[in-house]
Amino acid sequence: MKTNGTCPACQGKLSLWTGMKAPTPFHFRCPHCKARLRVAMRGLSGFLILLMLAFVVLAIAVFTAWRKFGAPGLWAGLACYTLAWMLAELVIGLMFYTHGTFTVKNAGGDDGKKS
Repeated sequence: MKTNGTCPACQGKLSLWTGMKAPTPFHFRCPHCKARLRVAMRGLSGFLILLMLAFVVLAIAVFTAWRKFGAPGLWAGLACYTLAWMLAELVIGLMFYTHGTFTVKNAGGDDGKKS
């Protein structure tokens, strides 16, 4: 498993942390040249659907724990939900760097914004 990648625009190293702190896992910026990058990966949609369903089930479990045990159940459920979210971010990041391809989002460098 790879834990880093290379920016296609400047050839700078992209760490796992760079991908994890991005607002969405599919679009982020290179910390070196600030190019907007996109991750392309075949076969990812099925995995993401299963991951989303797992989080829906976990949310239902948190709600059930809250109804059954009150505030302690809610806090324990939210702690489990947070840990699951962090683990999912790590797994998705590892999958992107191991099996994904990075491309520059707007190769011309023009986002439609004027400087």
